[in-house]
Amino acid sequence: MSGATAKPRLDGAADDWLHYFVRVPLGPDASSDAYRVGVLVLRQLEGWLADHHRPHQLFDRHGRPKTTLVSVFFSENERQTALAYRIFCNELGLSHGLQQSRVRHNRCPRTTPAA
Repeated sequence: MSGATAKPRLDGAADDWLHYFVRVPLGPDASSDAYRVGVLVLRQLEGWLADHHRPHQLFDRHGRPKTTLVSVFFSENERQTALAYRIFCNELGLSHGLQQSRVRHNRCPRTTPAA
């Protein structure tokens, strides 16, 4: 099926997903200024995602960051939101740690239900 145009999905779901993976640097220990700045950046990301996309818990119940890596998926229908997220990450100074990829559903006949 190489070279052939893929058939549109009948269920209305998007085939492609945009995956944004951003690394938020934290300082070496919780008492450093770099750590505090990293926590503030994570809080801003958490708030933006809750307001504009879907809520993501980036902190544990004690208020500590769960991870320094934030992984977010946007459907093909959410291109404007994905672009706004990318711009927001750039405004926070995270452009050096931001990676984008596209995820495409594998249309393997063994795993794709018949239409």
